[in-house]
Amino acid sequence: METVAYLYPWDVLGDPGIVDRIRSVGADRVALAAHYHAVRAATPNHPRHEIIDAAWSALYLPAVGEGEIPIEEPAWTAPDAFLRARDVLAGAGLSVAAWIAPLHADPRTWRTTARVVDVYGTVHRHAVCASSPHAGVLVERIAASLRAAGAEDVVAEAIGQLGIDHAHQHEKTSGADWELAQKRLLSVCFCHDCAHAHGDRTAELADAVGAGVRADPDAAADALAQCEELVLGLRGRSTGDLYQRLRRQFPALTVHASPDPWATGAGTPAVWMPDADSVVGNAWHRCDPDALAAIRVPSPQARLGAYVTLLSPDLTADRLRRHLAELQGAGVDELHLYHLGLASERRLQVLREVKA
Repeated sequence: METVAYLYPWDVLGDPGIVDRIRSVGADRVALAAHYHAVRAATPNHPRHEIIDAAWSALYLPAVGEGEIPIEEPAWTAPDAFLRARDVLAGAGLSVAAWIAPLHADPRTWRTTARVVDVYGTVHRHAVCASSPHAGVLVERIAASLRAAGAEDVVAEAIGQLGIDHAHQHEKTSGADWELAQKRLLSVCFCHDCAHAHGDRTAELADAVGAGVRADPDAAADALAQCEELVLGLRGRSTGDLYQRLRRQFPALTVHASPDPWATGAGTPAVWMPDADSVVGNAWHRCDPDALAAIRVPSPQARLGAYVTLLSPDLTADRLRRHLAELQGAGVDELHLYHLGLASERRLQVLREVKA
């Protein structure tokens, strides 16, 4: 399996040991953040800092083109940090892809109010609604900026609708014990653009969603079924359009994908991305061969990737060895490692031992 190491620009800049560290785990390619959401990130192996507080979503290279305007450049690193880090890695002979999460963006960065709004009117500030025209402008602006910088290889997360599980900076929602159907209902958007698209059926949709959220699991599933045609129809058109905007720009496009058409997280429903070069499924804690195979169905020619975390609290060499063997048995072509900058030296040593 080809190994892809995920990194932020600040993991690279100012660290003379980063190239050796990447090579020590057998990585062939680096997915380097070029547009990323707000995050408080540990940097346990960096010689100059331990924490980076990226207080808002940012584009880590100069923006070009018309439309959405970045309000503030990143204060925690250089405004062209992606370009500088890319040059360091490429100069050492490493392949670099631009890692982007376009719709996971907050209002401090992009001047738009096109946010996901749930049935109760709650605005999810860190999630741009995929059905808003602003989403297309945002994706085009990011793509144009990358193209102007000479980027050809792109790894894309969060290019579809975001929802209840992926709409903020720090989540405090796990104790609510929502069932899957309730989470899907809470992720249905009622922003101005979605309401306009649904027209006179918006009130009907809101009634079904509102009743389902507070209902028992069976009734919630029934409410979800009532919404399926309307909601997924709009999401399919919107996400398909955003995907094609990227597809037209980049000769090598890797997308984080989900087999679930209701997915509203980093992995976009695979059904709406039919010709990706690589599709990456979430395999952080376990290998689900059927789920991995399903994301490849719309793009049978695509390389198959598995997203694996090094940050699990119970990471051991035996567990990781079994996990990677299962992925290889499932026909995985690419191992996507999250995250070389966040992982301690102990965790990296476990990885080295497994891959030795």
